[in-house]
Amino acid sequence: MFQRLTTAANGLFENTSEVFQYELSSVPSSIFDCNRLPREACKSNLADAIWACGSDCIHEIDGEGFQYVLDGGSLLQRLPWTHGDSFGDITQMYVDHVIRKYKDPVIVFDSYPELPSIKDITHLRRTKGIISPNINFTSSMPCKTKKELFMSNSHNKQALINMLCDKLKDNDIRCKNATDDADLLIALTAVDCALSSEVVVIGEDTDVLVLLIHHVNQQCKRVIFKSDKMAINKKMKIWNIQQTRGFLGEDVCFLLPFLHSLTGCDSTSRLFGIGKGLALKKLNQEYLKTQGKFFMDNKSIKADIIKAGEEALTCLYGGLPLEGLNILRWRKFTSRVITGNTSVQVKVYHQHPIQGNFTV
Repeated sequence: MFQRLTTAANGLFENTSEVFQYELSSVPSSIFDCNRLPREACKSNLADAIWACGSDCIHEIDGEGFQYVLDGGSLLQRLPWTHGDSFGDITQMYVDHVIRKYKDPVIVFDSYPELPSIKDITHLRRTKGIISPNINFTSSMPCKTKKELFMSNSHNKQALINMLCDKLKDNDIRCKNATDDADLLIALTAVDCALSSEVVVIGEDTDVLVLLIHHVNQQCKRVIFKSDKMAINKKMKIWNIQQTRGFLGEDVCFLLPFLHSLTGCDSTSRLFGIGKGLALKKLNQEYLKTQGKFFMDNKSIKADIIKAGEEALTCLYGGLPLEGLNILRWRKFTSRVITGNTSVQVKVYHQHPIQGNFTV
């Protein structure tokens, strides 16, 4: 196909690389899986890469008097349900768990408005297309549906969160409800609490870790991020956010949401052939930092974001500054032809940078 393109372009285009700006597929395999969904991001790889960068992360929490901030979504997934228990019993089980394990916590929940969102593809992937019908339930009604099936329906999940929040508040446990995804509100709540006391954030999502590293500042007291899942045959990772920021450096911490969204998160596809660990190492390049700052600037216009996104992708794929994706693809194609290997993966990401800007 590429050879036909270059042959047809001969004499028609002064610069042959211009033909490489055209899509060769309505669903490019570089950003879509065979099921036509965006390539699933390996978010945890970024956490692993950050952990490998420093040896001063801690493996246990010392001291007392922490303010706990809980990821409500992680909490909902933590406890198994007993078939036949009423919804009142189920919500009470969560309340008892929180009271038993945490002193005066703040719990932050997602919200699931009945509107399209940038995480709809992620929700669809998690349910594998199997979604429970809407269930109108009361606290006395027994649950006769499997937990996973019940929670696959956003209407059901939102109703359960509302019931659980009411019961938590009746027990003087503070709750916060985000307008949609709770990750940012979790991080900002932790930063706000850290102004007056040390904070432990309980969760597992790499998105929360990235936002904590980005938002925690010098005015904050110690902030810890950990899971409440029991580790088997290995030490649990417990993150001291200030120490993590120290070995990453201010520039990387500031640009970490940009890197995370560009290389794949819940609302953007995973890049073909570029892992998050490699991208993290390349973030020390000044040219890539410059492009990332356009994403992090609220005043950047759409055209600037598109241009910076293409330049950032060119940099990640080993291109030269100001070369652009079209010339990079043409150059890589011609080098493969010279070596006899014409199997070239097409990488077209014109929409990807814009999506990434909206996820931070």
